[in-house]
Amino acid sequence: MKNLILSIFFLFSFSLISNAQVRFGLGGGLSSGTGDLSEYSDVGFNIYAEIGAGITDHSEVTILGQIDLMASGNDALAEAWLLMPVMLQYRYYILTGTLKPYAGVGLGGVRVYNSTVINSVSSDPLVDEWNFGYKIAAGLKFAILNLQFSYIGAGQVGFEQLGIPKSDKSMGSFDISLGLLF
Repeated sequence: MKNLILSIFFLFSFSLISNAQVRFGLGGGLSSGTGDLSEYSDVGFNIYAEIGAGITDHSEVTILGQIDLMASGNDALAEAWLLMPVMLQYRYYILTGTLKPYAGVGLGGVRVYNSTVINSVSSDPLVDEWNFGYKIAAGLKFAILNLQFSYIGAGQVGFEQLGIPKSDKSMGSFDISLGLLF
């Protein structure tokens, strides 16, 4: 009975996937830390890759992998912050012509990592953890070009080495990206 149910589920899933249009995207752009991260970072950059499937003419679901690198510093202190979301995202196209404005949301995990150099000596990272995160996006797709404005919420982090509890610091980034979406 178990094998029969699994076989039916597999065939049903395959029939849904076979009707879907596969999507693939690559891109990059500018990032800026938000929340408490804005105190510790200047403007940085991001790169992303996504793969998914179109559900209807108006919607698609993709798996997103992204890296946001933001840094700041001076002669005595330099910091680099990485936000690395891995998310399942949903995109809804408002129009379906050549010019497609859209809105999107995503949920998943975000790795928050910090690397600090003090007087040319690297220290242990203040933060290196995975958190539950989310993404809110709006964009415009023209043919295969994709322009996107997004916010990534990376949750609460703490600096245990400095005695700051986890609930006291929120991390996130605002991103502007340009890419190709096939």
